[in-house]
Amino acid sequence: MYSIFRRIFTPALYVLIFFIGFQTAYWWFLPRNTPEQNLPVLTTLAALSAVWLAYALAAAFIRRRQWQDEHAMKLERENVRPLLYAEMRYNREAPEKLLFAVCNQGKGAANNIRLNIEPQADSPAAATLFAALQDLPLTKGMAQLAAGEDYAEIFGDIRTLLDGLNGQAFDGTLKVVFAYDNIFGEAQTSETVLDLALLNGLAAALQPKPRRTFNIF
Repeated sequence: MYSIFRRIFTPALYVLIFFIGFQTAYWWFLPRNTPEQNLPVLTTLAALSAVWLAYALAAAFIRRRQWQDEHAMKLERENVRPLLYAEMRYNREAPEKLLFAVCNQGKGAANNIRLNIEPQADSPAAATLFAALQDLPLTKGMAQLAAGEDYAEIFGDIRTLLDGLNGQAFDGTLKVVFAYDNIFGEAQTSETVLDLALLNGLAAALQPKPRRTFNIF
């Protein structure tokens, strides 16, 4: 709004400033004129000065109003900003089953969700889990995820994954990069780095405990 106002009225203001300067020079170099003769010139200068002052006040008001509107829009967008992150967790009904979850901890819905998964370390565990995640429909994207919600899918059995590692522990990381739109259609991104070493605790908890024996004699 301010830029439109300035583009329309600035040329006219330049003309007024030139005219004020011309009238001031005329009055300055003709001191023989009496005050009564200079009255029209002084009136013109006063009127042009009033126009300039009105322009300055209007421009300041419009600029402040524009700043307030932009600030309000920024707050509104911040209040509806989604924020996606990924996590791996176990299935409560079957702890040996691993879930890959996408969560929205922001304040607004995320639309047209795309995600890209990349192994960040040269480790067999990272390569194994990366291959398992590629078969998930979830990794192909989602249409929408509301604020405060999450969506998870089973991508493997931790025991089967461990068998494929030939006794090696989980290590390395996976980087998940999200690209999505907020409710205004503006593109946003976020990323999560998954530490695969955290799965070792779950794997240890699922190991069968040795039975204790008691010697009577």
